[in-house]
Amino acid sequence: MGPQNQNTSLQRLHLVEKRIVRVLELAGLVMDELANSTGPRTDAVTSHCREFMQSIRDIQVTLRDEIKSASSNNVKMEIEKLLLNRTF
Repeated sequence: MGPQNQNTSLQRLHLVEKRIVRVLELAGLVMDELANSTGPRTDAVTSHCREFMQSIRDIQVTLRDEIKSASSNNVKMEIEKLLLNRTF
């Protein structure tokens, strides 16, 4: 994996980290709504839950892509090593 790919990968993982923080914030907002003494605002709970679920899906997709990319790059590096060490 070249420096540019590593940088891009780190940027995507940093974005995942931010999304995880946002997911935790959303969970807290829902808990606040549910604990509201006047009762939860349905529209707020619905909105927060939808954003929560979409963020979870986005996180899963990004992590899955990063894992595939890392696996693919590891396989490529192993093949290159084998080819370099082979005598013809």
